[in-house]
Amino acid sequence: MQGSYAVKRLWLAAICVMIVGACGGRGPVTAVPGTTSPRLADVPVTAAEQARAAEMLAEAREALDDGNYAVARAIAEEIVSDMPGTTSSVPALWVAAQAAQRAGDYLAAAAHAERYASVYPEGSPQRRQGLEMATQARSMVPERLTGVLGAILPQTGSPVLTQYAELILEGIRIGVDRFNTETGAEIELVVLDDAGDTERASALVRELEGRGAFGVIGPLLAPSIVSAARARSSPDLAIVSPLEDVTPWGLENVVSLGSVDTRGAEALAQYAVSIGLDRIGVLYPRMREFELQAAAFIEALRAAGGQVVANVPYDSGTTTFAQPLVQLRAASPAAVFVPAPVRDIRQLAPQFEYYGLKGDSLQILGSEEWAAEELLRVIEPQHVEGVIAATPFLSGSDALAWDEFVGWYENTYRRSLANAVPALAYDATRLVLEAIAGDTRPASVSSRMRNLNAIRGATGILTVRDGYVERRPFLVRIESRVPVPIRAAGGG
Repeated sequence: MQGSYAVKRLWLAAICVMIVGACGGRGPVTAVPGTTSPRLADVPVTAAEQARAAEMLAEAREALDDGNYAVARAIAEEIVSDMPGTTSSVPALWVAAQAAQRAGDYLAAAAHAERYASVYPEGSPQRRQGLEMATQARSMVPERLTGVLGAILPQTGSPVLTQYAELILEGIRIGVDRFNTETGAEIELVVLDDAGDTERASALVRELEGRGAFGVIGPLLAPSIVSAARARSSPDLAIVSPLEDVTPWGLENVVSLGSVDTRGAEALAQYAVSIGLDRIGVLYPRMREFELQAAAFIEALRAAGGQVVANVPYDSGTTTFAQPLVQLRAASPAAVFVPAPVRDIRQLAPQFEYYGLKGDSLQILGSEEWAAEELLRVIEPQHVEGVIAATPFLSGSDALAWDEFVGWYENTYRRSLANAVPALAYDATRLVLEAIAGDTRPASVSSRMRNLNAIRGATGILTVRDGYVERRPFLVRIESRVPVPIRAAGGG
């Protein structure tokens, strides 16, 4: 589960340092070298991954033929999200479209079919087939899908909060406008001002229930989210937070894009064992999000047959790492997994070599912070060279909708996208709207939202699992300060 670092950095840092460079437009979908078969993303894959994707595609097709549409769609969407560089990814997209249509999820069917069509050139039979299915699926959606999506944000009060609220509202509006344009729906966005006040947020969520809202984006702050969630007359009303992590409260049908995500740690552990690194030390600060990542890595490593030779927590903010690094060295690990904040990595990375823990004999495995631009632009390159990290955001990847979002934002607001907060709000909105599937009753929306899988968002490939929003990780190797893809990680 990767993504908590990026969200936390956006929320806590000043807006001026949250600049995210816009990528270029999406290029054509490429074919695997030596074949003419298209694939959804230009990422490296192994022969084993190609074979596994082909097996899963056969399973999805068999389930489709047997009428097990939910199973067929789940398998096909897993290929699309987790194995986009394989030649099975495009056929899997077609299976997902067919399964969704036969199950009555016409909006999803249309979206899959349109993406399938976009892979192929004008005039090709595959493109015509995809567009015909998309048209047919959309024709089966109720002529005027209507509903109310609420947003509770501070539009008055603290200037800092209102500035964030405006950025979030920009992303929400794009999400609703895109959905209405693409589906022909008439979803009404109702924005209410809580002025950052917890009690007012509670009253406003009840007002939105009275107006028939099927979901709510916000409030902005965690105490207000908790208060609003507990004030609902029914927990069926879905609440999505773009920034704050409220998963520790265990609130029903409340999810956050800022929740701690351990999927990248799991994928790194599985990958390490697959390349022969089975004796691994773990070094991490005593902070909840990094403790959770360390625990997930250890569990996944042991499940894959690896061994934890040293489990070394430390106090965050430490500048001298002599004691933990000497402890690691004594265990003679083949690799060390280090989930840590950027401020710690800047101090820690140069000390690996000093204490004899860097070189050909030891591989550093890192959380997404090791691949963050904030770190790579300032650290000496030799201190991070060769680090293997898991990150949910891969610049220029066709697997994400980042480039499209940048274009929509700049066309809508006639200015450059200065930071990623609107993109997080867009993804929060997308989660709620993806869960409609032609039915805006709150209980139906929240039920479907709990099981959303492989949603192509601007900030990552999103899956909702056990109340957490996960992002599919990419495994990268740092080369001359640049994260270079190794492969797309599965990791559940």
